[in-house]
Amino acid sequence: MNGKFVFAKHDGVEKEYCFGVPDGMDINIGDKLLVNTCRGKQVVTATSTEIFSGQYEQIVKRFGATIPLKRVLQCCGKEMQSYLQKQAENAIISDIIKQQVKRAATKDPIPFDY
Repeated sequence: MNGKFVFAKHDGVEKEYCFGVPDGMDINIGDKLLVNTCRGKQVVTATSTEIFSGQYEQIVKRFGATIPLKRVLQCCGKEMQSYLQKQAENAIISDIIKQQVKRAATKDPIPFDY
């Protein structure tokens, strides 16, 4: 059996896990992946990708994974990550400005002596 799989880590965890990659999906090191795990859907970071032909089960088991592998559902490459990061930053800045304007509008007017 031929198979493609990726090694990936959860943020803050040293252990690498092995996930099956669907045909036609290209993954690069550093890509964020939405994967199925025993705890449900999680986001992980690809640490390496490998394509093996033949003896797939033996290779995967050697790395401590169980067959069938949990699957990668979606991949978010570096370009998309950069775009989403910029969108999030812009949303935060916009929210801060809106909060400042709202605070300024709700302050009691300064009393003047006439």
